[in-house]
Amino acid sequence: MKNFALTLLLAMLTLHLSAAAIHWPADTLRCDTFVMNNGMEMQVQIVDFAADTFIVQYCRDTRRSKIAPGQIREIRYATGLVKERRQIRREARQRRIAFRGAERLARIGLFQLLGIIPVGFASLYAGIWIAFMGSGTTFILPILIFIIPPGYLLIKGISNLIKAGKM
Repeated sequence: MKNFALTLLLAMLTLHLSAAAIHWPADTLRCDTFVMNNGMEMQVQIVDFAADTFIVQYCRDTRRSKIAPGQIREIRYATGLVKERRQIRREARQRRIAFRGAERLARIGLFQLLGIIPVGFASLYAGIWIAFMGSGTTFILPILIFIIPPGYLLIKGISNLIKAGKM
C-alpha cells in the first residue's frame, strides 16, 4: 500500500511539473490568428471593423493596428471557426456597402437613371454617325451602340435603388 501511495504521489507530482513547464499564456487563448498573404501568422484580437480595415489589438502587447482585408489570407478565430480569403473579402464588401448607407446608394442609383438621357443622346449620335458615315456597314453595330450604354445604366440604377430600399 505504501508503494502504491508513493507511486501515485510521484506520478501526480511529475504530471503537475510537466504541465507547469508548458508555457501557454492565458490571454492567447482568446486571440484570433491572422494568416497574412506572405505567410506570417499574427495573434490578435479583433477590436472593430472600420470601413475598409480590421482594427486589431496584438495579444502580446497593447498595440493596435489597422489591417486591410486584402492582406489577409485566412482568419482562425479563437472559437475554432476558420474563414478564408473569399469569405473575408465578401464580408468586407457587405460591411462597406452597409457602412456607406442606403442614402448614398439611392443617390447613385438616381444619378445613374438620370444619366440615361445624355448617354442615350451621345450613343444615338455615335450610332447614326457610324450608320451613315461608315461605308457598307450594317445597322447592327449602331443599334448595339445605342442600346447597350443606356441599358446598362438603367439596369444598374434600378438595382441600386432596390438595394437601397432593402437596407
